Amino acid sequence: MHPWVDGYDFFAVGVMLFRRDGTVAFVNRYAASLLARRDGMALQGVVASGTARLTLAQDGVARALARALDADRRGEKDHWFSAASRESSGSPYRLSLFHLPSARGRKDANAASAILFVFDPDAPPQVPLPLLRAMFGLSAAECRVAVLAMEAVSIGTIARRLDVSVNTAKTHLQSVYAKVGVRSRYGLIRLLVGLSIGVGAMPDGAAERA
Repeated sequence: MHPWVDGYDFFAVGVMLFRRDGTVAFVNRYAASLLARRDGMALQGVVASGTARLTLAQDGVARALARALDADRRGEKDHWFSAASRESSGSPYRLSLFHLPSARGRKDANAASAILFVFDPDAPPQVPLPLLRAMFGLSAAECRVAVLAMEAVSIGTIARRLDVSVNTAKTHLQSVYAKVGVRSRYGLIRLLVGLSIGVGAMPDGAAERA
């Protein structure tokens, strides 16, 4: 299992680990709380038995997720971002999938090969921006880019929200990577979510189970 797995239960976002065959190997407490709502997203099967699969209300997003999970074997992109609508009036979940670098070249079919972060825009983790600036020396613009990057949106969306060019948004994001000491969006999300532990909101009932 991925070496960070013990710490994922404390994250204020949903975390799921997937095997190469698309089955779910791990679900953190926050993700379990979201899945229990059965609001556009559910788990079919049992995680412990290796039969669990994530189902989404939107067939198009479900197919895209399946393709993204298989992309590692086809040598395609190692990341994927999307939105998953709910059946209620809540804001769509934001999904951010990354293939784990540690899984490259491994033959173990039971090993986790991809990680999915599930963000609930209606209860986002609260990233302590003053801490980011104090710890890493990020500018105000870099802080905004970092937070948007964590929220599982594309670089084009980041540029539009900040009213800057895509190249400027990319430059800011690369500067953030360099300052905080990560090399990818996956590393940045893991860092920022870790900093939000104990600060971000939890789904109903999640705190009692933590």
